[in-house]
Amino acid sequence: MPSRCNLASVTSANHDVAPHRWPFWLLAGLVLLVALWVALGEGRTLLERRSQMVLLAGAVMAGAIIMVSSKLKGERWQRWIVRGLSAGALIFGLPELVAQRTGIAWDVRLGVTAPESECPVFYRMPTRVLNGLYLQREGGLSWSGKPLSALMKWKRCSDEAYADEQAFDSHYDRDGFRNPSDLRDWDVVVIGDSQVELASLPEAKSITGVLAKQSGLRVKNLGTAGTGMLTHLAYLRHFGQAESCRDAILFLNEHDLTELADEWSRVQSHQPPPQGAQNHSLLLAAWRRLGQTMRSSDGRSFVNAELKGPEGKVVPVSFYPPVSHGSDRMTALERQAFAEAMRQFTKAAGELQMRAWLVLEPSALRVWHGRLAFQAGAAAEVRDWQPNDAMEVMRRAAEAAGVNVIDLTPPLSAAVDRGLLFNPILDKHLTSLGAEVVADTIAAALAKAKPQP
Repeated sequence: MPSRCNLASVTSANHDVAPHRWPFWLLAGLVLLVALWVALGEGRTLLERRSQMVLLAGAVMAGAIIMVSSKLKGERWQRWIVRGLSAGALIFGLPELVAQRTGIAWDVRLGVTAPESECPVFYRMPTRVLNGLYLQREGGLSWSGKPLSALMKWKRCSDEAYADEQAFDSHYDRDGFRNPSDLRDWDVVVIGDSQVELASLPEAKSITGVLAKQSGLRVKNLGTAGTGMLTHLAYLRHFGQAESCRDAILFLNEHDLTELADEWSRVQSHQPPPQGAQNHSLLLAAWRRLGQTMRSSDGRSFVNAELKGPEGKVVPVSFYPPVSHGSDRMTALERQAFAEAMRQFTKAAGELQMRAWLVLEPSALRVWHGRLAFQAGAAAEVRDWQPNDAMEVMRRAAEAAGVNVIDLTPPLSAAVDRGLLFNPILDKHLTSLGAEVVADTIAAALAKAKPQP
C-alpha cells in the first residue's frame, strides 16, 4: 500500500496532466465534423472539393497532434507545445469550418479574383445541367465591356496586346446561346465550343455573324465555351431543329481529341458533368491574397514567344499546353470516341434532315509554325511541337462516317500575311480577320455543295 506522500504525488501528477486533455477531445470532434463534411460535400471530384481539402488537411494535422499527445509522459515543455498546437488548430480550424458553411466565394470577397459581374460571360463556365449529362449556359445573360481587356486584368497580365479593343454588348437567348431573341427559323445551325460562341468579338464579327452576312443564310449559333463534342451533339438534338434548316456544322479544334475521350468515358458511365466549384476556403483565399500582395503590383508577363510577321514585324505572343498529338500518340479510346461521335453526328443530322459538316480547326501553333521564336521559359511541349497528322486522321474518320469535312488549315495558312488570325496573348481565339477567313471558307463550301434533296 503506497504511503500518504506517494498518494499525494500521484494525485498531483494526475491533476497536472488532466487539464490539457480537453483540447484533444475537441480536436477529435473537429476531425469527425470534417469527415462528415467531406462525405456529405456537394463536390464529386478532388477539384470540386478543393475547399474541403484544406479543412481535411487541417483535421489530419489535428488528429496527428492527438496521437502525439497520447505518447507524452507529462513533461511540462511538451504539454505547452501540444497546447499551442491545439489552440492554433482550433483558432484556424473552427473559423474555416464556419467560413465554408457560409457558401461565400472568399476569393472574390478578398479580391483574389474579380466578381462575376466583371467577368465576361464568355469566360464563365456553363452551369445549367442538360439531361443530367451536359452543361449549357443560363438563359438571358448579358455583359457589356471589353472582354479581352477584362481577361488581362483578371489574370493580372502586364502585357499590352488589346489596347485598341472596342467595348460591345453580348446578349444570350433564353437557352443560353448567342442569338437574337426573335430567331425562330434558320437555314444553318453551327455547334461547337468557344470558337463558335466567340464572344471575344461582337456578334457581327463572329464566325456565325460573318457567315450569315456573306451567304445570306439565317445562322443559329449553338456554341458554348468549355464544352465538348458530345455536348454539342446534345445541343443539336435539343435546339438545332428548324423548318428551314438543312445544314448542321460542327466545329472541332485539333487539340480537343483528348477532351473528347474524357467526355466519352464520363457519358458512357452516366456520370454527371463536372462543374467548376467556387473556393469557399477562407484559409486558401487568404493565402492566395498574400501571394498576390507579395508579388509585384505590376502583374506578370505571359509572353513566351515572338511571331515573325510580314516585312520583319515581330509580335509578342504566348503559347501554353495542351497541344495536339499525331496518330503515333493517339490512344485507342481517343480513336473510338471520335469515330463513335462522328457516327452519332451523322445519325442525328439525318434524323433532322440535315447535312453533317465537320469543320476541323488547326491550332495557332500549326498555322504559325515556322514563324515562331520561343523564349527559354516556354514549355518544352509547346517549344518542341512539330506538325503532325492529327488533322488527316480525323478527316479520314469523319469521312468514313459520312460527314462532309472542311479543313481550315489551307485557308488560314494562306492568310497569315494579311494580319493576326488569332489573339496573341493569353486568349487564342480567332480575331475578326480569322473569323472572316473561316466564315468565307464555310460559305464557299455550302455554296459548292449540292442542294439537300
